[in-house]
Amino acid sequence: MAGDIQKKIEHACDRVSTNFDAQFFFRAIAGDIVSAHYFGENMNLIDRPEYARNLWDGIDTMVRQMWYSIHIPYLASVLVNMPIFVLKISFPGFAGLIELCMRQAEKAIERNKTKSTPLKNHNNATFFDLLMAPLPGQESIHLSRDDMVNHGLNLVGAGVDTVSLAMTTALYHVLSSPEIQRQVYKEAQEATPFDQHRFASYGSLTIFQAAVIKEALRMYPPVPGRLPRIVPPQGESYDGKFIPGGTTVSMSPYTIHRDPVLFPEPNVFKPERWLGDNTPELERAIIAFGGGSRMCPGIHLAYLEMQMTLTTLFSRFVLELESPLPSPELDWKDHFVVDLDHPVKVRVLADHWTSEQDRTGLPSC
Repeated sequence: MAGDIQKKIEHACDRVSTNFDAQFFFRAIAGDIVSAHYFGENMNLIDRPEYARNLWDGIDTMVRQMWYSIHIPYLASVLVNMPIFVLKISFPGFAGLIELCMRQAEKAIERNKTKSTPLKNHNNATFFDLLMAPLPGQESIHLSRDDMVNHGLNLVGAGVDTVSLAMTTALYHVLSSPEIQRQVYKEAQEATPFDQHRFASYGSLTIFQAAVIKEALRMYPPVPGRLPRIVPPQGESYDGKFIPGGTTVSMSPYTIHRDPVLFPEPNVFKPERWLGDNTPELERAIIAFGGGSRMCPGIHLAYLEMQMTLTTLFSRFVLELESPLPSPELDWKDHFVVDLDHPVKVRVLADHWTSEQDRTGLPSC
């Protein structure tokens, strides 16, 4: 998988023009990785920037209504049951994603019926095949196409915006600090040429760059707010106190990550805080991917993808911010996921891998 991911990253870099929107660029890479490896059908967002723009515009519009949908469930049901022809008019890119999920879900359902599911060869099994695969000793799992499509859409949200946001905020802070930039460029250039075996585990990658990514996740956890959990009927004890069954409990990644007791100077981007002897203790306090039995199962792929992308970007290009933003720290709103107030625009000053002057690619936004 690592080799295929690297090819997508390099292809995206080949398509970069002299300036680009960072999150748009990272979303294209993450979207193609998710669709190709989990759905079995590449959306080709890297090569279809206009389709990608329509897709993200539709998703962003819906995400910005998320809190309304949570508190007024009827609104969510209206959206879910909206006919596809209406979606094509209102949200053409999002409709295309739904159609992709429908196609692959139907194929998986048919494979499951004919017992031709390629689960023994995991390279060919899709996310939808795995959804219907029972664990040993379990009965067969029956999911409707609509259920599978909803799971697929959730996977796109979990696997694209999370990593693209982390890479965008990391890139912004690297380019905002000459000292951080110097260390990242030095490490990235020493890490090339690409060696697939070095990328077998995200723990074996560039040390300082890994610290930059962790610091970006700390300051901008993709889902910053409270995710409620219901205490089991028998109740639970925590810190010497009993919590009755049925109680709703939650915690906020943002408030944990900005706790000055855990992270001194919490509002300052300091990658070096992850390079000390207390790093294991700090890592236990990072809950950007959740924790416990409900931790995101894609955490290792996410780190792998983020470090491979940033390493390639910094080893190939000399970059600068196109224009300074209003404040050292990026401003954002909580729309269930972090929604940046301003795009991070980046200018390419030099390309170490090619001498071509007339490159076409992702349009500036």
